[in-house]
Amino acid sequence: MTDDMNDERFLGYVEMHAETERHLFSRHHVNRLHALAGVPLPAPSYGDFLGMGSDYVRPLIEKARVPLRAAARAADTKAPHGQLRAMLLQRSVRTDRTFTLKSGKLSNFFVDCKQTALTANGHHLAGCILLRALDEHFPNVETVAGVALGGCPLASAVSTLSAHQSEDWPHPYALNALYVREARKDHGTSRRIEGPIDDTRLHVVLLEDVVTTGGSSLAACDALTEEGCRVLGVIALVDREEGATEAFAAREIPLRAIFTQTELRA
Repeated sequence: MTDDMNDERFLGYVEMHAETERHLFSRHHVNRLHALAGVPLPAPSYGDFLGMGSDYVRPLIEKARVPLRAAARAADTKAPHGQLRAMLLQRSVRTDRTFTLKSGKLSNFFVDCKQTALTANGHHLAGCILLRALDEHFPNVETVAGVALGGCPLASAVSTLSAHQSEDWPHPYALNALYVREARKDHGTSRRIEGPIDDTRLHVVLLEDVVTTGGSSLAACDALTEEGCRVLGVIALVDREEGATEAFAAREIPLRAIFTQTELRA
């Protein structure tokens, strides 16, 4: 019966039966489970059946599901990459006049990602694509952080989608979100970082809408580090290619960009 199941359904079948009792699984079931998890079979030989309880099965299932989820997200976001680029060009990219950038530089190429990320479709597309980038580049991420203001909707989109893509709630692959202010509040809790920060050292990836020189992003990384977080890297929707890559490299912080200015101008 299980031969007709895809890998995800097979893992669910094994998980269900292992939870209810110390189920006897066939040699074929055991071989398939270990193959999916990438874990060698135990050295001692066994007969045609092996009793496997949840304590034995659960770690193998978790290992097996990591590449399955990554593959599913990659398939889901293949088309959205082009859709998001089209939305950015339509709604966010402006070349009609000279703009003053946050870095103080003047440019006739301006990208306001909020005009895309705050639409329903843009919010969903950005979340899908950033979640795929996290799977690919920072698989050990535990929390995402958005720099106010442009990075905040990106962090929320990723956090929401990560929960929806989990089979159960709560789930270890669901990512909480943090918001990083430019400065500490002068009222209320006086926090600079909003959101659930535990006492443990969270592995955090910073999400940005646009990076130019990288100054504000690096300041946000410093703020997260001061709170005890470990910053794994930064993902930006758009890299203007005006110094951010070099600035992050100097600090040994990986920077990944979904789009570059060159790609959007092409």
